[in-house]
Amino acid sequence: MEKDCLVYFVREGDDNPELECSLETVKRNLPNHQIWFIGYKPSWAPDDIKHIPTKQDSSKYANVHKAWHELIKDNEISEMFTIMNDDFFIMKPTKTPILYYRSDETLRSNDLHTRYDTWKIKKYNTYLELHKYNLPYRDYELHIPMTMTKEQAKKGLEFIDTNHLEDTISVRSIIGNVNNMGGKPHEDVKISFYSDPTPRPLDFLSSNDKSFRTDRVQRLLRSYLK
Repeated sequence: MEKDCLVYFVREGDDNPELECSLETVKRNLPNHQIWFIGYKPSWAPDDIKHIPTKQDSSKYANVHKAWHELIKDNEISEMFTIMNDDFFIMKPTKTPILYYRSDETLRSNDLHTRYDTWKIKKYNTYLELHKYNLPYRDYELHIPMTMTKEQAKKGLEFIDTNHLEDTISVRSIIGNVNNMGGKPHEDVKISFYSDPTPRPLDFLSSNDKSFRTDRVQRLLRSYLK
């Protein structure tokens, strides 16, 4: 029986402790999936992880867009797959499919009118683009794995490519909304700053390069993975 796949888009470089930790959480809490790296495969990565190498010679978002296209055209990756990231940590035993959208669906005024936060700008652009085509808006840009099919990903990418939106929108939210994927509400689980609350329930966790190294995040990871 074909295993469903977990797919990571991996940046260049062997120094990636977040990815090592993410893989450990998968091993403990979401086993029996075939793991794929698209982009770079660190020298320390286990041999059973499959790999599609890609050149990463453009912007971060252009490189990710290229990786999405590599994913949907590869015949070995399962039709249903779960998209991961190197800073996604699965804190409790779970099963796929995993599909959540942000529980606070209302775009707040500071999300809509910011000039400097690229993530928020892309969310706003996504909202505007979907509204233009009378499509619903749900925010799937949670720092949580997301399960979808290749056909759903292809439909979302076609929407992005047709409208030349490669660097300006939130890919997961485009895919989720143009396919009317639904899902369940969930709070975001990313801890970026000391003031960010601990996610409840702590079924998933995410960090950034800086917060990952703090005592707070390391204690959470140790307590749930001991």
